[in-house]
Amino acid sequence: MARRRAAMTIDELLAQARATLPHRPSSAEALEAQASGALLVDIREDDQRRGDGLIPGAIVLPRNSLEWRCDPASEWRHPAITRRDLRIILICNQGYQSSLAAATLQQLGLIHATDLDGGFTAWAAAGLPVIAPPAAGHLLHDDTISGGGGADVIDGQNGDDAISGGDGNDVLRGRGGKDALTGGAGADRFSGGPGGDAATDLNPAQGDTQDGTVP
Repeated sequence: MARRRAAMTIDELLAQARATLPHRPSSAEALEAQASGALLVDIREDDQRRGDGLIPGAIVLPRNSLEWRCDPASEWRHPAITRRDLRIILICNQGYQSSLAAATLQQLGLIHATDLDGGFTAWAAAGLPVIAPPAAGHLLHDDTISGGGGADVIDGQNGDDAISGGDGNDVLRGRGGKDALTGGAGADRFSGGPGGDAATDLNPAQGDTQDGTVP
């Protein structure tokens, strides 16, 4: 029977996690590291990115799929994660959740994984570049978009990609995942990849088409 470990406080757990990490860069150091090839990975919640904006060039990955997206051996890895010796700097809002997450990446063999000291809050306070929060209906994630009445576009990768458009001209270019388009009243086009593809609400009289190949 396995021995139960003694319980830790969250402060002890955080200290233990940070003890496994290489240097936790300041905002200025992270910007310099990015210019030298380091990957900045934003794991903040959607509402935080929507409210505060984005860091230019940062990869946006949800925390609940981070390990799968960052494991070079995973079939769901992000295309930028090609080897275990990449320098990866995780960014959460204030630099706490990201420390715990970076320690997990260390266990996956990502030996240079660390996190931004102070998180996005410190980055913004230092006056470093921030992309203004996107307007409603624009892309916040790498795989999903829910559009309004304008011209909405998504070019997905390997995930489950979906678009729910309004009355504008809606376009989906899928890749290897399960791709779906539910069009509105405009001229809607679906171009699927090799996955399980579906289209509904297509009306040829309104100029809607379905094409099972990627243009």
